[in-house]
Amino acid sequence: MRGIAAGEPVVSQANTADFEAGYERAFGSSEPQKGRWIWDDRIGELVPAEDYHEPTGDGRVMVLGEAHYDGLRMTDGTIVDSRRKYREYLKATGCAVAGDYSEHLSERKAQKERERHDAKDRRETIGRSIYEVEKGYRPPRRYEDEPL
Repeated sequence: MRGIAAGEPVVSQANTADFEAGYERAFGSSEPQKGRWIWDDRIGELVPAEDYHEPTGDGRVMVLGEAHYDGLRMTDGTIVDSRRKYREYLKATGCAVAGDYSEHLSERKAQKERERHDAKDRRETIGRSIYEVEKGYRPPRRYEDEPL
């Protein structure tokens, strides 16, 4: 054990024969090659970026149908592996997909924003009124018989 863990100060040290042997085992004795590299799944190795050709069509298949239900587990542990079972589960538990209510949710969000804005206006008006009363401001009388 060396370094801080052994209570020694951290200093640069010369490469030892053990270090060189371990380095060669890990990285080989050849000089590092510079450049950009991309992993090619077809051949299972890194290739220079300029030599890499993206696969076309053969490796990319769009998944349609119920494949995305495979292994789907709900929060209570129930396994749902088909669209029919998913609908039955939602019906039995009284749940629904949020996307079914997107219009209602957007309306509710707009209503909450209006309420928040109205509440902010009320707070500002009350705060301004309290400030004016504390400073001794009195609004002008509108009528002659209005009490002071």
